[in-house]
Amino acid sequence: MVFAKSLKISPGNFNVRFNVAEIEFVTKNYAKALEILEPLVLEAKKNKATETMTPLIKFKIALCKIKTGDLAGAEAIVAETDFLDDSPLFYFGQAALHYAKDDGVGAETWLARATRIFRSSNGGLLAPWQDTLIEFGYIKSFYGGDLEVESGISTGSGGE
Repeated sequence: MVFAKSLKISPGNFNVRFNVAEIEFVTKNYAKALEILEPLVLEAKKNKATETMTPLIKFKIALCKIKTGDLAGAEAIVAETDFLDDSPLFYFGQAALHYAKDDGVGAETWLARATRIFRSSNGGLLAPWQDTLIEFGYIKSFYGGDLEVESGISTGSGGE
């Protein structure tokens, strides 16, 4: 693994550690991702180059807490924010909590609010947040690939 080699060369490298946590998150190893992300969020706050990542890291931590059975921990992270924050954490956090409670309509309401408030001309601001929810499985990919298509024609041998 390239990141394992990178960690040996530069064990304290924030970006490498974040990417390792991201791999754990995407592969649904939430306990391991949480183990890596929690110290990173403290470091991110202390460094101007990484402090803008703090809200997204907190969001990923909240999602990991949901999957590891710590809903109260996820709620506490979201409760640290409010609608006046400069990041989508409050809105996406509320959406995740609603999804966790099987309230898809409530979740979609929070996502719509986030889109209205944080929209940008190229959609880049919300992309990492939406991507995180896609990786987590709460929303479907915008690019397809997760839908089964019935064409009526078998793709088996001879089109039978």
